[in-house]
Amino acid sequence: MADIFQEVDEAINQDRFKQQMRKYGPWVVGAALLIVGGVAGWEGWSALTKRAAAESSDQFIVAQTAFEDGDTDLANVGFETLILDGESGYRTLALLRQAAISQEAGDAAAAAALYVEAADSISDPVIADLARLKSVWVQWDTLSYADIELRLAPVATPGSPYIHLARESQAAAALRDGALDPAESTYLWLTTNFDTPQGVRIRAQRALAILEQMRTEAAAGAPAETAGDGGNE
Repeated sequence: MADIFQEVDEAINQDRFKQQMRKYGPWVVGAALLIVGGVAGWEGWSALTKRAAAESSDQFIVAQTAFEDGDTDLANVGFETLILDGESGYRTLALLRQAAISQEAGDAAAAAALYVEAADSISDPVIADLARLKSVWVQWDTLSYADIELRLAPVATPGSPYIHLARESQAAAALRDGALDPAESTYLWLTTNFDTPQGVRIRAQRALAILEQMRTEAAAGAPAETAGDGGNE
């Protein structure tokens, strides 16, 4: 696995990049775009026809190169063409790339819709669940805790490769919106679950400390307010 990524990384700055794209296809390109926190995996795309994959590979390279050169219009045309007519794997990659472009342009709604479409276009949970996570993260400031809880429910289930990130996001939304009980319950699960990644566990422990402080301050403030009201009567 590591040797494949190293070879592709080297090929990016060489004339062999196009050849490597055809050889490894969207498996490696998608992994390079989507791997987060050391999570690697790209399954279920082995049934590509060589001709369709080669044509879509060429189109993807042209669109990606145009984007890197600052020709956003040409890049958008290329990615949109792949979304409409590209081989299924590259269509998903084009959706993800268009979502990232929309996000960079500040269009959170369009980016979220594209991430959801990408998630729905493929059954591989490594890609689909991460796209669903991104669709929530890009609209984080405009979604309520209830919205986030609902949208991430499919990702926060046992067996999902991103269950811990999904539940951490749900807990963070609950804490942000003042739903302290569900936030505390989820953060406790994250701190005690054997499979929780270390970084997530540390953040959950810190969040629990904040929760405890919030509860302490609320408990200390309530009697004072009551006493004050009684004194005025």
